[in-house]
Amino acid sequence: MEKFTESQFRRDMERQARFFRMRCPLIVYPTDTIYGIGCDATKEDCVRKVRDVKRRHERPLSVIVPSKRWIRENCVVGDEEEKYLENLPGPYTLILRLKNKSCVAGSVNNNSDTLGV
Repeated sequence: MEKFTESQFRRDMERQARFFRMRCPLIVYPTDTIYGIGCDATKEDCVRKVRDVKRRHERPLSVIVPSKRWIRENCVVGDEEEKYLENLPGPYTLILRLKNKSCVAGSVNNNSDTLGV
């Protein structure tokens, strides 16, 4: 599978974000091992659609974020976490403590104080 550069990834995510703001669609996107189902993680109704499609109502969902800057602004990132951020984008899901709980819909992480990015 072709690996995206960070700038390619950012451009694609920005294009998808513009589309999301207009509607509440679900998207299918490739990951390192499988295809994922995603939506605008800031909208409760969109997250509910994903949960219904995946039949996954209990466990938290992880999110794709627009940038490392977004992660630093919304999550607690210490020295250890910073080392892992340098590997993004990549085949990792980091579970980080949230600084800003309103950055995603509460149903993404079942109102937990952590978020998978």
